[in-house]
Amino acid sequence: MLFTVKIEDWQLLDMLLDRCDFWGTSKENKDLFEKMYSNMIDNCCFEDTEFDVMNIVDNDVVNYCSVLYKEDTNKEDWKKLMKLYNECEYDVSCEEFEDINPSFIEAISDDEERILVRY
Repeated sequence: MLFTVKIEDWQLLDMLLDRCDFWGTSKENKDLFEKMYSNMIDNCCFEDTEFDVMNIVDNDVVNYCSVLYKEDTNKEDWKKLMKLYNECEYDVSCEEFEDINPSFIEAISDDEERILVRY
């Protein structure tokens, strides 16, 4: 059976972020996931599609996304990511980096010390 459910955007976001808690995502990194999921909701990524909170978040947290920290990332790679992000170039799949291989910049922390990337 298929059901059509109407839900407020904030409720949808809460469901996704609650699942991040299941994985023990730190408060600071949960902020990055919140930015990513808010952007996805704003861009209607979940509209008219099968929506499985556990499948979405579990795969993002475990398999698809990673938080890069400025202090742990190669200086040149970090500068390049920041430059691309500031130029609104989020798809970085065709870019060459020295030590990392991201395909997409999902979110960046307000202090620019952490970046959530998709591989």
